[in-house]
Amino acid sequence: TDDVRLVKGGSRCAGTVEVYRKGQWGTVVQKFWDVNDAAVVCRQLDCGSAISAPRRAHFGEGSGKELLTEVSCNGTESVLSMCQSENADQARALGLIPAPHIYDAGVICSGSEMVQLVSGADRCSGRVEVKFNQSWATVCDVDFDWQDAQVMSPSFISVSPQTDQSRTVHMEYN
Repeated sequence: TDDVRLVKGGSRCAGTVEVYRKGQWGTVVQKFWDVNDAAVVCRQLDCGSAISAPRRAHFGEGSGKELLTEVSCNGTESVLSMCQSENADQARALGLIPAPHIYDAGVICSGSEMVQLVSGADRCSGRVEVKFNQSWATVCDVDFDWQDAQVMSPSFISVSPQTDQSRTVHMEYN
């Protein structure tokens, strides 16, 4: 089974995804990377639920070479190696990886203490913010939907559109 780690994210539960294969650490190319893939990484690292699956080397470029691409998890696998993926060497040989590491995949897990809800009526509602480079930033609502909010909490209730291009999330903790 592959070893997985997150680097450059400021905590063990957030960062650029690196996998250990055949004696070397390398990164995962973002092609098809989504919150289902991130959920598996979070589970494997015992970091709670997936909050986000940042792309384009959001946390900075990883080390080694790109080892995996086209990762496709359904979100229920226990380790990343159980997901479908392609060896990045083939994509690199075909010129499909134009520059090293600019497309590294990332993960933010709920155990990372890098996500918060602000400006809500209570602790279970508000605008979603993530911590990046020691600062808090609002999550853009483009493509943020029920599925994204649901991974923040298994007992998610609703997502409401707002006029300021952010969304309000309401959660209930059991």
